[in-house]
Amino acid sequence: MWYGNWYHIRMSTHLNAIPVSSARARLHPLIDEVAEQGPVQLVGRRHSAVLVSLEEWNAITETLHIASQPAVMAKIRSGAKEPRAKMKTLDQIR
Repeated sequence: MWYGNWYHIRMSTHLNAIPVSSARARLHPLIDEVAEQGPVQLVGRRHSAVLVSLEEWNAITETLHIASQPAVMAKIRSGAKEPRAKMKTLDQIR
């Protein structure tokens, strides 16, 4: 799907991994770090998880929502084929 490339650009290909015990000990600074630098992988004994900022989570879910609507995706694809010379600026639309 098209959002795969977008997501790959936004997310680093390698997440910093930290033990859950370390994350628990410094949760508030870790939240700031995630908001400023991107997601981290939390590694537990049985499972792992990814901690992302709310802003990043909202962007991911919005992208997935848009990508799940065939009519919207068709409009995006057709718009992407339009030559730049034919596109209007925001000022021209208003």
